Amino acid sequence: MTGDQWTEVMDWVKVRFPTNEWHPEQAVAYFDDLAQFDATDVWAGLIGIYEQGSAFAPTGSQLVAAAKVERRKAAEADRYRALPEPKGVPYRPAENWVTKRFGVELSTMDAIRRIHAEQKSCGNPSCDMHQVVVS
Repeated sequence: MTGDQWTEVMDWVKVRFPTNEWHPEQAVAYFDDLAQFDATDVWAGLIGIYEQGSAFAPTGSQLVAAAKVERRKAAEADRYRALPEPKGVPYRPAENWVTKRFGVELSTMDAIRRIHAEQKSCGNPSCDMHQVVVS
């Protein structure tokens, strides 16, 4: 975020929260906290706070938290856009791993049962999860 972008944010906050505007020291401190963020993350976070109906201008920590949420949303969207498109068959990334690990093709539930039985995580040998269908 640049100084000019921050000035726009400050003007926006001043108009919408005239009885609770930031002191100059706060504005400088908040800018220091938010300088590492992209302006779109800060704006999206600020508007999200505003839309929640807050009667008071957000604090720096509220803005940082909101900008982090927006950054995570963008990162998740980018990550899912990067996945390969399936070509006519259901995309099952764990399918090959299951076959390699157990030597046979198993349903998802059977694979979960086998892994559960190997780990003995529940400590109960009569647990339903230990009843492996394929031996």
